[in-house]
Amino acid sequence: MKYYDMWILKKPVVIFILVICLVLPVACSSGTYKNNVYEDKHNVYQVMSPGKGWKRIATKDADLAFWNSKIAAFIMVNSTCDGYKDAPLESLSNHLFFGIEKKEFIQQKRVMLDGRQAVYSEVTGLLDGARVRVSAYTMVKNYCTYDISYSAPTKIYGKGLKAFEKVMERFRVIKRKRK
Repeated sequence: MKYYDMWILKKPVVIFILVICLVLPVACSSGTYKNNVYEDKHNVYQVMSPGKGWKRIATKDADLAFWNSKIAAFIMVNSTCDGYKDAPLESLSNHLFFGIEKKEFIQQKRVMLDGRQAVYSEVTGLLDGARVRVSAYTMVKNYCTYDISYSAPTKIYGKGLKAFEKVMERFRVIKRKRK
């Protein structure tokens, strides 16, 4: 049995906690995802599927979530438009890592995403006793905060990184819907 197979069998609670802890705030997804475009009552954005091996899963904790069972990894995309607060990007990003114990920031830097300044953060730590590594982008555009994250067990983190990069390279906000 491979490491990640054992990890899945022994740590099903970790998977649940990853979903709960990595997306802020918790909100029910009431949008649609068709032809690589996500649309809800607040906005419309393009986000590519990560590709082969990734399955879209339903979650109330993000706009979109993709799961790869072979590497026990998630890619999650969330937008927050209600109750938008103007805060530094680093502060908005750091909220994504609450619940991760013994966390160490590998890096946190400003990058460009969809023509806007964003923060890229990479963290390792313990989640329910299991070693995890998380990468996340946080961006504010049109009074919405967008969080795109990838999480996997530390030992096999690199196996899903190309899929995450594919999602990031093609992420675009199409429009913000006004109430």
